[in-house]
Amino acid sequence: MDIYDDEKKIAGAINHVAAWVFLGSQVGKEFRFKVSRFSGVKTIGQFRSKEDQTETFHIVFKVTEGKAKLVFVNEFGIKTLVENSFEGDKSLFVSKGMTRVRLVGQATSFELKMERLP
Repeated sequence: MDIYDDEKKIAGAINHVAAWVFLGSQVGKEFRFKVSRFSGVKTIGQFRSKEDQTETFHIVFKVTEGKAKLVFVNEFGIKTLVENSFEGDKSLFVSKGMTRVRLVGQATSFELKMERLP
């Protein structure tokens, strides 16, 4: 089984990364990534919720090669936020506690802009 569908590795704390280029930055509240030939899983951020709630993000995810997804991981499991290309606002219910935001890809190249909305 490759990492793209391996829930144990996606939920784990260890990053498994192979990439030619993996550039990331934070500008204000917006995270930006430009990635070429990425395969694996990598934590790109985390946030803590004081209670069970719905979180909303503005996302521009342009996948130009392979396949990729953006997932939330917490003690209750894995939830896919977006898979492959997407542009717009996306809301997802998250449980109280720490949630990690992870990129998962298989032979993929993409650009990602993501901002947590109030």
